[in-house]
Amino acid sequence: LSVYPNPANDKIYVSISLEKESTVQIKIIAMNGITDIISSSTIEQGVHDIEIAISKYVAGAYIIQLYVNNDLLSSSKLIKY
Repeated sequence: LSVYPNPANDKIYVSISLEKESTVQIKIIAMNGITDIISSSTIEQGVHDIEIAISKYVAGAYIIQLYVNNDLLSSSKLIKY
């Protein structure tokens, strides 16, 4: 899981690499625990950059979580300014 640019203000890209077609879910979690499910879909094998608009979020720190086939694969910190 790679999140860029970071810090960001308007949009980010989540870069993932899948060995096979998988169900992928991306969550953004605020430090107060509020969770927003951004994307949930089946994605084919390969490397993908998923664009996510973050302009609606207030400035602060967030955790990006990547679930593949309902298992937490990776997480990364995001700074929104």
